[in-house]
Amino acid sequence: MPIEFEVHESEKYFISTWIGKVQGSEVLPSYEKFYTSSLFKPHMNELADLSNGDISELSNFDMARLAKYEK
Repeated sequence: MPIEFEVHESEKYFISTWIGKVQGSEVLPSYEKFYTSSLFKPHMNELADLSNGDISELSNFDMARLAKYEK
């Protein structure tokens, strides 16, 4: 999976690590899977690590869909 999630529950945040070429069709399903898991808590903040990710294929529409997703 090109997006991995690491939870730091006691500090109330999670890290999303984007790895390799990330396609628009992969972003929302990856987050939906995490948001519906028992690991995610609504009060958590996110630290996104894109240092090893290639987001050149993502469109504004792809990112807007993620931003509008209701957890």
